[in-house]
Amino acid sequence: MLMCPLLFVQCIDQYEVDVPPGYTSRLAIDGLASYTDEFSQVSVAVTRLFDFTAAGAKPAVLKRVDLMQGDRNAQRLDKLSDSKFGIIEVPNALDFSPGNGEFFHVRVETHEGILYESTPEPLMHTPPILGLTVDTILREIIHPITGFARVPYLQFKLDTDVTSPYILWKVRFTGFLTPAITLDLSEVVLFGDEDLRSSALREHVIYEKRLDNFPNGYGIEVEQFSLSPTAHDYWRQVLETINRTGNQFEAAPGIVRGNISNLSDPEDEVYGYFYASQRQLRYLYIAPASQK
Repeated sequence: MLMCPLLFVQCIDQYEVDVPPGYTSRLAIDGLASYTDEFSQVSVAVTRLFDFTAAGAKPAVLKRVDLMQGDRNAQRLDKLSDSKFGIIEVPNALDFSPGNGEFFHVRVETHEGILYESTPEPLMHTPPILGLTVDTILREIIHPITGFARVPYLQFKLDTDVTSPYILWKVRFTGFLTPAITLDLSEVVLFGDEDLRSSALREHVIYEKRLDNFPNGYGIEVEQFSLSPTAHDYWRQVLETINRTGNQFEAAPGIVRGNISNLSDPEDEVYGYFYASQRQLRYLYIAPASQK
């Protein structure tokens, strides 16, 4: 299982990136087509990387972004901001109607007529989250003065059936310090086990947080998605790159290849991934009196 903190990321290794001659920028396209019993949602973020750093990410000037369902007609996505496109509708209100066995991909067109397209991704069925619980455990940490110390941690566990051996969880932890001030943390957690012998995960640990004082309680929200093998491999590479510790035995980082390509120039490296999955959600709130 891999965990990725989204808010505070510190890179230990430093790498020099050689930009090939003639390339001053690359496109990054990330997106998701998901559905619940209540609505269908598509979101796509498109940015242009000028110096291959987060600071160099700029909105791409695009003509259109379309969602494709199999070989059917394209569904134009609304422009939500300079870099984000999407649409939210009730099921069956659009030409695309998510269902098992369907394949989706996106097509991006610039004003210069350059076309980018993702490979088709199956719309994965995701079983519901059957249970979400929390326990308090003790972890040994190194204290600068007293040496080893036993510190209480919150350990969140999840129950779910498994229809695919590849699962992605988006975890959001909120500590309510005052009615107006909160501590918000987010992580992406990945599970993959091709040799999984059971059709269920029970009391599976997905997140841990040091137990601090939250006078107004705390809560955790978990989104669950099933992934295709190729989508899982992409997320695995992303999280391994982000979670590097600088250990000498780690493999050297490389380009994380997604499923987006430039139809006009196959040699152009395009970053990002577009996938499709049913979305399941579970929320747990712990009141102040229950923390003790």
